[in-house]
Amino acid sequence: MRITFVLPKFSRNPIGGVRIAYEYANRLQARGHEVTVVHPVPGLEFGGLRRWLHHRPWRIRAHALRAGGRPGWFPLHPDVRTTAVPGRTPRELPSGDVVVATAWQTAEYLASAPPSAGAHAYLIQHLETWSGPRGRVEATWRLPMHKIVIARWLQEQAGRLDGRGPVSYVPNGMDFDAFPLERPIDDRDPLHVGLMLHPVAWKGTGVGLAALAAAREQEPRLRVSAFGTYGADAGLPDWVDFRGRLAGPDLAAFYNELATFVHPSDQEGWPLTPAEAMSCGAALAATDNPGVLDYARPDETALVSARGDVDALAASVLRLAREGDLRRRLASSAATAIRTYTWERAVDGFEGALVAAT
Repeated sequence: MRITFVLPKFSRNPIGGVRIAYEYANRLQARGHEVTVVHPVPGLEFGGLRRWLHHRPWRIRAHALRAGGRPGWFPLHPDVRTTAVPGRTPRELPSGDVVVATAWQTAEYLASAPPSAGAHAYLIQHLETWSGPRGRVEATWRLPMHKIVIARWLQEQAGRLDGRGPVSYVPNGMDFDAFPLERPIDDRDPLHVGLMLHPVAWKGTGVGLAALAAAREQEPRLRVSAFGTYGADAGLPDWVDFRGRLAGPDLAAFYNELATFVHPSDQEGWPLTPAEAMSCGAALAATDNPGVLDYARPDETALVSARGDVDALAASVLRLAREGDLRRRLASSAATAIRTYTWERAVDGFEGALVAAT
């Protein structure tokens, strides 16, 4: 098949949902499909890139050129084609058999795509009301597209919003070579705790830091390490060892240091960081956002507390720090359970959904 992925924008920094789309592009190309990744450029009028470049300021021209290129933070398959197209009209999308929206904005964009672009599929990784008006976001779920959802709760939302259209449940895959369990669970400092920091409020950074501060009042020896998109001027407590933006082997090494990973988010599609930490042998203390519950089973693979409950999350952290048998059991069970989420299984499901869409 000729498959086109339409991303909401070109990103110079790692973004989880974009990474998933790139992974599918790579793996479908490796299976013999012809894959193109499109980055629409906002403000790019229909009429051709050359004419637009002639009239626009150099900074926007540079953005368009980057959008037609390849991300520096992700190794795209050499045969995957990347291109920039106008952000206001889909008329310049390449011809293909199926075109895949990857966010609500791109689903709107594809609604008026020409038939030559191919059948429409919609990779849904979240109910994205945090990035757009609820009415417009939910309206994209009712478009005549084959929906591919990554989590059970999204499958339920699809039934609520549009019970007519076809929906395929295809949870994310994991690259276990990229996130190996290298340091034995028994050899870790039980007081070493880590988390991801993010400035978006619903990611729960404030709750996570408050819970760790409360835990440190009862266990001052607790060591806290973090990574993420916070800057050096974010005003973090001096007891947080902030590592900056980690990716690749550096991120895997970070997870392998930890006894416990804290995931304090309010809402997620199918969160990657706790799954990666589990794969690397960290026990998980998570809030009950619906996405993480696909694989964080309370008292089987994680300790799970109510969203926003600082005291309950602190109690989970302290239990994992103090109860060695519990932490080792949960970490071992989690590392085994998460390994059922293979990329082979994910690509099989995704490929099947694209065939059904055509």
